[in-house]
Amino acid sequence: MAGTPDRTTIKAAVDELTTRLRQSLVAAPPVGASPFRSVEVGPLGVESVVRPFMTIEPASIGPVSHIDQDKVMEVAVSLRAVVDVSSTDPHITVLDAIGAVDDFFDAAGGALVIEGAAGFEKRAWSIDYPRESAGSRVAVATAAMTFTVKVERSFNRNPAE
Repeated sequence: MAGTPDRTTIKAAVDELTTRLRQSLVAAPPVGASPFRSVEVGPLGVESVVRPFMTIEPASIGPVSHIDQDKVMEVAVSLRAVVDVSSTDPHITVLDAIGAVDDFFDAAGGALVIEGAAGFEKRAWSIDYPRESAGSRVAVATAAMTFTVKVERSFNRNPAE
């Protein structure tokens, strides 16, 4: 069953968010507003892919309200930036990565329209101080972010083709 224009699935919303993050924040080599080599989905170790990279991982999902035949679901995701840092200023690289992600969401503002999803404004970052990893120093910044997704009841996953 095709959804109405204001509905989606949780997976479709996460996929679209991931695609937009990749389009805006990935460059080879990483530069300025595009500080990552990749944006991946799921939990990855700091040695899993070439740094710097970002991950997006769904953390929790729960219903917020019901409207007619629709459910509004709150989706919490973890955004994680993994970067190499220098010994002279161990925080500048990770702070730049956080800034680029926040700039992406700030610039998108109301224009970050993912059909059936809303509320991408709030993030709270925590920084894991630099540590040694495979001969270089690595810093990890993690942000918890929630948004809402409107789904049709009984259609919480992608419909069969």
